[in-house]
Amino acid sequence: MRYIGSKVKLLDDIESVITENTKNAKIFCDIFSGTSAVAKHFKNRFEIISNDFLYFSYVIQRATIKNNSVPSFSKLHESLRCDVFDYLNSIDENESLVFDESKFLIRNNYSSYCERNYLSEQNARIVDKWRLTIDKWLNDNLISEDDYYYLVVCVVETIPFYSNISGTYGAFLKTWDKRAPKKINIFDIHLCF
Repeated sequence: MRYIGSKVKLLDDIESVITENTKNAKIFCDIFSGTSAVAKHFKNRFEIISNDFLYFSYVIQRATIKNNSVPSFSKLHESLRCDVFDYLNSIDENESLVFDESKFLIRNNYSSYCERNYLSEQNARIVDKWRLTIDKWLNDNLISEDDYYYLVVCVVETIPFYSNISGTYGAFLKTWDKRAPKKINIFDIHLCF
């Protein structure tokens, strides 16, 4: 994820300091965790305590730090009779699904639809459909809260590959980036074990 303040490029230095200064430590505290890059890096060696002021950070941490395996989505698979990601990637073509477009947060506020060109209108609509569908699955008890946060982070991690930004969401580009018009396809995130 593109994020100002990300510590991804510092992981080797942090690793070096931790290795040199801890021998029997069992707990690692990642304060101001942000995208949780540091906590994810040390997850396989320590019990992790992490925090951040921003809710998106909690969502990422809930999905990537708490989960130790990719969710099986067993109840959802029974209902869908197909792969979760295949279903989400075909959601825009599924004419039997009806969505209340007044609930389209991304399309209505961050797309070419409202002249805020962070995403194309089509991709923003798809993101909104994903979110409304994932919320419905949670409300219908087809997925657990852990599954829910995992899927939401999959959406969040997918968006930068199709967004019209230079690096962060401080502003959109004046001309469309070559990746922005491509049809968005959700992918599952990598969990560190």
